[in-house]
Amino acid sequence: MDLNLSAKAEYGLKAMIDIALQDGDKPVQVIDIGKRQNIARESIAVLMVDLKRAGLVASVRGPAGGYRLTRDAADISVKQIVEALEGSIEFVLRQKSPKDGTGAAIHETWRNCLETLVDRLEQVSLDDLAKLSASVSVNRFPEKDKTSHVPDGYAFNI
Repeated sequence: MDLNLSAKAEYGLKAMIDIALQDGDKPVQVIDIGKRQNIARESIAVLMVDLKRAGLVASVRGPAGGYRLTRDAADISVKQIVEALEGSIEFVLRQKSPKDGTGAAIHETWRNCLETLVDRLEQVSLDDLAKLSASVSVNRFPEKDKTSHVPDGYAFNI
């Protein structure tokens, strides 16, 4: 089983964080998000259609138009954003598993790990990401726990 954060999901999360960080009633324009996040305007425009369809953002027309969140950033989970862009991630949890033996034991262990990950994605809000983003400088990340065995990056191949 593979669980990867695609470029689409990463860009969508960056766009949503950017909108949340603007913290105002004024709509945020795609071109401004693109400049701040170093993402092509066209890519963001495509993502915003999916995010709007999911009810996470609303568009405002006109020369001062753009996008704004439909609800408070604390009420939008990372899971909602990823699923708006990629579809349901819970389908991985519903995959058939071997009925017995070592294969069943391994599959059940991985399924439990994925459930933990999905639960965490539900718990982390857009507001949490925005606050973390604002507290971490561009070129410096918090010191990693030296005992951690989790590799850098987003891909979890299971």
